[in-house]
Amino acid sequence: MSNVRLATGGTWKTDTKEWRPKGGRGFYEKQRRPAWRLVPVCVLIAVAVASLSIKKRREPKHNKPPKLHHLAPPIADPLVRAALDVQAGADARLTFTQLLSEEDRVYLNETPTDQRGRAKGRMSAADRMLVLALLGRPGGSYHPGKVRGVRRTGRSIVKKNCLVFGLPGDGRRWTDAGHRLVFLDHRDDAVRTARDEGLNAYVVRYASAPKSSWEASPYTTDQKRLVIDAPSYDFRDEAHIFWDLIIVDGPDSVQKDSSGRAAPVARAAEIVRRQAASHPDRRVDVLVHDAHRSHELELGLAYLSPLAAFANYRSLRASRAPNSTSEVRFAWF
Repeated sequence: MSNVRLATGGTWKTDTKEWRPKGGRGFYEKQRRPAWRLVPVCVLIAVAVASLSIKKRREPKHNKPPKLHHLAPPIADPLVRAALDVQAGADARLTFTQLLSEEDRVYLNETPTDQRGRAKGRMSAADRMLVLALLGRPGGSYHPGKVRGVRRTGRSIVKKNCLVFGLPGDGRRWTDAGHRLVFLDHRDDAVRTARDEGLNAYVVRYASAPKSSWEASPYTTDQKRLVIDAPSYDFRDEAHIFWDLIIVDGPDSVQKDSSGRAAPVARAAEIVRRQAASHPDRRVDVLVHDAHRSHELELGLAYLSPLAAFANYRSLRASRAPNSTSEVRFAWF
């Protein structure tokens, strides 16, 4: 006897009188499973959704210990801290005065100055304070007590080796402090007077005069123009000395027929490069004076900024403003 197919989907077997639903014998058994078996699955889905949507509560920040890597490291060098204060707008005179010894403060106060803080024949007050602060910084490469044949007693004295291009008015004071200074200047009479006063001064000749004929830009270099001839000073001795401080305060760079300061700034950059290769862990400071003028500033940027950090760039920009009285005129690298 044949089977009869129904429109409802299934088969009725006439011989066995048995209904076979579509999908097999267990179709209706599967359909009759209790709904409570789906409860665990729904609970798991709800927990997962809640964990993604609800933000995790955080403890108050004041209860957590501070993260050390978020704290700025302390600045041990007072001069570096002073430079940051000057960059932030602090008065340069008041900032650097705190770094000077009582003897240096008395010396500066005894020097008569005008309203701008400039003494006749000398730098501004802020510039003089910066040099004295650098010379007074602990450490150095000059040991005046290390003399052959002389027995050392007590604590050894450490001073600075300082190379100066020009003859600043405070040179005598710097020498009296016990530092070893070498002054290089192109004026024969000025060098002669300085040597009579006890300064270690020498005559040099610059091939860069007149600067107006070749310095179209400080970034264009002519090696022949950067040669410094020293008839009375052997530059070979310079290579054996580690210079802690280099000051460029000469020659004159205002007049178009003057030598300009490209040669001494380039020589300072050469010394910095050589000393960084031989003594990478030792510090050298370079000061380019009158950097409130565009030409000296660009010389420092061209030759020295690739080798050393510009410590007072922001404050130097402020000193270039008209009627500025208390800012440093040095470019400090």
